Amino acid sequence: MKKIFKNQLAAMVLLLTLTPSLCFSMTTVHNTAGNLESLLKTAETELKITGDLNGTDINYLREYLIKICSSPTNLDLSGARIVAGGEKYSSLFGYYSTSNDELGDYMFYDTNLASLIIPSSVKSIGEFAFIDCNLPSITIPSNVKTIGSHAFSHNYNLTSVVLPESIPCIAEGMFYDCENLSSVIIPSSLTSIGSGAFMNCSSLVSISIPEGVTNIEDRTFSGCSGLTSISIPEGVTSIGEWAFYECEALTTITLPSSLTSIGSCAFYECLSLTSINLPEGLTSIGDDAFAGCI
Repeated sequence: MKKIFKNQLAAMVLLLTLTPSLCFSMTTVHNTAGNLESLLKTAETELKITGDLNGTDINYLREYLIKICSSPTNLDLSGARIVAGGEKYSSLFGYYSTSNDELGDYMFYDTNLASLIIPSSVKSIGEFAFIDCNLPSITIPSNVKTIGSHAFSHNYNLTSVVLPESIPCIAEGMFYDCENLSSVIIPSSLTSIGSGAFMNCSSLVSISIPEGVTNIEDRTFSGCSGLTSISIPEGVTSIGEWAFYECEALTTITLPSSLTSIGSCAFYECLSLTSINLPEGLTSIGDDAFAGCI
């Protein structure tokens, strides 16, 4: 009896090894520009699309992810390419044309995605491209050179982001209101972080600012109530207004000797900040810069 059980168990392990489809089934669709609607009719939770996607295809893909798929979809576009042409795709905010290798404005706004692999050919990501789509994580392809403002804002499920070395700046409001974002890998090549870029990212505990950054813009980390420490590198000359407003858990901050100005309300209501060393070269401190700090 014992020997039979072992043989049965071995057979089950072998079956599972040889037939991964028992665990999940990936549907693959190869598209030619403008034909996606004819190829994709039923809801799929595991979907891979290859080939060219023009505006007509993106418009249908948005409808498919919003209206047809009742469960979040794992979407793999690694073998696809976004191309110009076709009709404009629509969102609540307007109509947009596709361009070659550009993931356009509002392209995945409010879509029902569990995960997404962005086409490796994409070179730019537009404004509000992923707003309100609640992806848990995102990895940006190494070819991407620019990402528009608010590209990932209001993604409440987003917990981690990896940005490639090809990105020179984090745009205004890029991660605004991503309240569960706890891990951000920022490239050393970064030279600027836009205003409100991490505003209300309340789960962000720490962040490393690259040495190439010269300014902390207005409201960059405002409302990051979980942020406990931050080191501002040499080379930064100014901290904008409300930059660290209501960073209630912030206990330590290192200011560089290059700093010359701190904006109004920059550290307002940083309740846990009990001491700070001001550099000798500091020439301007705005009104209420440290108001509410105990």
